[in-house]
Amino acid sequence: ITFRWTSLIPASQEMTQYRVQVFEILPGQTPMQAFRANRPLLDEATIHGTTQYIWLPNLPMLDSTANRQFIWTVQTLDVNGMPIPTLDMTTKGRSEPAIFSIVNQMGTIDRNNKNEDLIKH
Repeated sequence: ITFRWTSLIPASQEMTQYRVQVFEILPGQTPMQAFRANRPLLDEATIHGTTQYIWLPNLPMLDSTANRQFIWTVQTLDVNGMPIPTLDMTTKGRSEPAIFSIVNQMGTIDRNNKNEDLIKH
């Protein structure tokens, strides 16, 4: 999964780094509840100035619960790891969160069926 974003506008005078966070939206939660209450599945800082992050999630994609929703955001940090101030101080340098889904494209797997052709590699 590739996350891309635009750099801070206007550009900061100091070197910036970005922190990418992904949270799972659990059943019964709104996206913002998940963002505010859940522990992040991904919480990584990027290389200074990089506006892209490639995530190789280690999630169980082949089970019947593989249809999942997530919320992600990017936080702009200074060289000391502190949020860069923006016009809205309540965001703490974070972008507006966005939602994405991972859907099980293989359908339900019959684990009793011995036909190897049903399993896609």
